[in-house]
Amino acid sequence: MDGNSLHIHRELSLNVLCHRIAGLCEEIIGVIKFLEEDLFVKTNGKNSSVGAHFRHIYERMECVILGLESGVIEYDSRKRDVNIETKPNIAIEKFQYMKSFFEKLDNINRDLLIIETAGINAGKITLNSNFEREILYLIDHTTHHLAVVKILLEQFDVQLDSDLGKAASTIIYEKSQCAQ
Repeated sequence: MDGNSLHIHRELSLNVLCHRIAGLCEEIIGVIKFLEEDLFVKTNGKNSSVGAHFRHIYERMECVILGLESGVIEYDSRKRDVNIETKPNIAIEKFQYMKSFFEKLDNINRDLLIIETAGINAGKITLNSNFEREILYLIDHTTHHLAVVKILLEQFDVQLDSDLGKAASTIIYEKSQCAQ
């Protein structure tokens, strides 16, 4: 690939990634709207609520956006805003903002520095990354938490779309197996 082709390929990759994360925000909004408010905050006594998972997802996204401006992402510095996890209307507003942000993002990529605690006794680590890589991370992270949310809600007899919380590659594979 020559330099120009690589640049075009990277722009397309970023557009695909941003479109996918915006789509995940839309899925989250749909789940929140589907739920009764009590299910948004309900726990099974062992695990976090649906709202807590959605707050966590949102705040990781927020860290990436702030990092895009500053060049440094500090995932440990999340706000941990309890309103996002206890008030579905606020969570919807937050994810609508994220969806809009990622839909409007245009060919931005930059190198980023990631600072995060690696473990309870490990202290903070610093890594090099870039915006594309962190968006891919957000997609994987969000998909994982959607799978957990789906399992949590199934314990309360709530059925969601069968593909919610599945990686795109898994969905493609399963569809290919059905076609055979």
